[in-house]
Amino acid sequence: MTSSTTGQSDDTNRSVLLVGWDGAPHTLVEELIEDGELPTLAGIADDGYFGPLHTVPYIMSSCAWSTFLTGKNAGKHGVYDFYANDFREGTYFREPINATDRDGEELGEILTRNDRSIGQINVPVTYPAAKVDEFEVTGMLTPSVDSDGFCHPSDFLDDFEEIDRYRIDLDEGKDAEKDEFVAEMKDVVDARMELVLYSLERSADVDVYFAVFVAPDRLSHYYWHFHNQSHPFTGNESEEDLEQFSDVLVDLFVNLDDKLAQIIDKFERVNGTEPLVSVVSDHGMRSLERILHVNKWLSEEGYLTFREGEREAVDEDIEEMLDDRVEYIFGKVDWEQTEAYAMGKRGAIYVNEEGREPEGSVPSEERENVIKRLTADLAEIRDPDTGENIVEAVHTRKELFEGPYVDKAPDVLLSLSEGYYPFGYAFELEKDNIISTNDWEGMPFVTGIEDGPGILGIAGPGVDDTASELDLGLADITPTILHYLGLPVPEDMDGRVAHELFSDELSEDVTYERAVEQARADDSEREADSVKDRLEDLGYL
Repeated sequence: MTSSTTGQSDDTNRSVLLVGWDGAPHTLVEELIEDGELPTLAGIADDGYFGPLHTVPYIMSSCAWSTFLTGKNAGKHGVYDFYANDFREGTYFREPINATDRDGEELGEILTRNDRSIGQINVPVTYPAAKVDEFEVTGMLTPSVDSDGFCHPSDFLDDFEEIDRYRIDLDEGKDAEKDEFVAEMKDVVDARMELVLYSLERSADVDVYFAVFVAPDRLSHYYWHFHNQSHPFTGNESEEDLEQFSDVLVDLFVNLDDKLAQIIDKFERVNGTEPLVSVVSDHGMRSLERILHVNKWLSEEGYLTFREGEREAVDEDIEEMLDDRVEYIFGKVDWEQTEAYAMGKRGAIYVNEEGREPEGSVPSEERENVIKRLTADLAEIRDPDTGENIVEAVHTRKELFEGPYVDKAPDVLLSLSEGYYPFGYAFELEKDNIISTNDWEGMPFVTGIEDGPGILGIAGPGVDDTASELDLGLADITPTILHYLGLPVPEDMDGRVAHELFSDELSEDVTYERAVEQARADDSEREADSVKDRLEDLGYL
């Protein structure tokens, strides 16, 4: 693509091409650019800008992509996790979410309301498809390609000959044979590319085209130790496998870079315009080497009481929803004697509050006192093996989020030192350790985990190629795109327009508009079991 530092005079002729690489970490991608491995992305960096893109405080792809789409923090859009805060049938089990659990307008709906069009492929947490102009094919958390709401319009894929090969996501994770997993990943990427090319043929005059490839995230979760071979889990791998798969992550980015070039070329030929091209990721990755068992720590400190003897019976329907490789807290906790507990793979901590939790024990008026004690005690956690304090920060939800849905957030979130991660399960209760090394042969955990900034590469008409590293986050992209297209920015967005990216003409004052109330109708198929199975296979349960 060519460089340009003079904005187009007619914003109705501007177009935007967005490509998402879910989970692409800034440091690694930057190194690959410098090594000459990613010539397409390097061209974008040379002609425009490349730098880190800050992720959300509660680093889940569901929360991150929701912030990207809405330009709002989770306190306003209400999505924090892959699971809602609605407890199933009076238990502590939370239901999987979909896009109807998100509040507020997203990018496609704003464009459609302003008589602009969008084509959207495989963006996470978009099921059921919004009725946008021009089309949407939904991504992660879609039950199946046969589900009502998989695409809009409903007949959009009728002529797509590769639909039988197409995958919404990778169907296996930690338990797959390595060769099979890598082969399936490549097949998923290739099938996604076939859909991208098909949809581009049908979007000759689309204003915004947005496609996401999730493979970097999935591969990084389970193969990060092949990339970082100082990871303790490598002791479970053969020398042959360590050599064979050492470059599998790099090879994926090389493949995606090649496909990026094809997408840009196809868009320009079909659309007839030179687009603003942006490559983004929702978060980065880092090694998961040491696991803090938050619930065991809570038990040791007197905040949580585990039941004595056998586990209490769990509802059969819920039992079927659980991953039998993972030790959960369900049926193991004496809730009457518990002030706080942790849930999920990020060790999010909740006060066991009366009236909110199914068996809450903490009066509402005591909630803040429990949080105050918790934050002070958490800040002092040390690794018993080294004596080092491993807590970088302890945050309450009010410190991280603001808006009408702050009460859906975890009460307390932890940030730990490099290599450490807090988990909210109930492993090894018979042992007195609060920290485990992530070298278990059965690997109920991932070896790479979401953390740190993603990437932002952007170039095209009006982009100033002299911009140095900018302080930009996920919430800033949608308002920036709206401004680039000459559209007003809803006044309730938290993100800002990144004026620094553009030449003088595109750095003019932003026009704002009153926020529009938008609640997507829930006409989806709530196929919780199939969604849960895919989340389980990918390590999100």
